[in-house]
Amino acid sequence: MLQQSSLATSIHSPLPGSVAAPRTDGGVKASMNFISDRTKKPVIDAKPSEEGEARRAKYFSTSAISIRNAREKVIPADLEREGFALVRQASPLEDFSDEAQIRDLYYPAMAKLIKEETGASEVFVFDHTLRIEREDGTRAGSTRGAVFSAHNDYTAGSAPQRVRDLLSAADAER
Repeated sequence: MLQQSSLATSIHSPLPGSVAAPRTDGGVKASMNFISDRTKKPVIDAKPSEEGEARRAKYFSTSAISIRNAREKVIPADLEREGFALVRQASPLEDFSDEAQIRDLYYPAMAKLIKEETGASEVFVFDHTLRIEREDGTRAGSTRGAVFSAHNDYTAGSAPQRVRDLLSAADAER
């Protein structure tokens, strides 16, 4: 069975207990957590505390935002303009929670798709995080919990370091 996948960025759920407003114009109003004091280095301990919640720094604030379906845009999202693109692509995966299928089937399929869509001559797919949370708030298997703040996985310093960690010295310097 083929499932559809999209090459896109994602947005995570608002804080537990927050409720999204009903859809009115093809989108929803929701609460999103952002760093409120950019003069301080953000620190989040993603490991649950004794109460079962991740500890976070005190300088986050919650803002109401509108979330709209990018698939309904009159002018489609463009990688150069919006920083993401939506692409309809059949996936070879039957089980998106199967680590072996993700690495053996999905990684090569995504590398091929990215090459086709961007014209890149080489693509190196690495790292993924499974976040599967059941309706009762428990996690499936060894998956990680949701992240309740807008974030970027890499910084200007950590991204080049991650490349050096994963590739040979010669390849990392290209």
